[in-house]
Amino acid sequence: MFIRIALATAAVAAALVAVKDGNVLADAGLTGSCRVVSAVSGASGAWVACTPGILEGRPDLSRQQCTAMGVRGERQLWRCPGALITAHG
Repeated sequence: MFIRIALATAAVAAALVAVKDGNVLADAGLTGSCRVVSAVSGASGAWVACTPGILEGRPDLSRQQCTAMGVRGERQLWRCPGALITAHG
């Protein structure tokens, strides 16, 4: 009986750690995600493409000083400064 409780506790703890990381939900397509698609020539920064998830829409990068450049298909393109790319990408 104690072994079952210990195994269940360990499984729940592992699931909580995986979900807290956030990458598990993004990899499963449940939350939106962004990735760098190309560097901006002649300037510090990059183009970032964000895709929506099943549970939420596309991430909004406007608070990270990024400029929305339009939507292509499901992806929204952003132009972001170099500091954001260094810190998050």
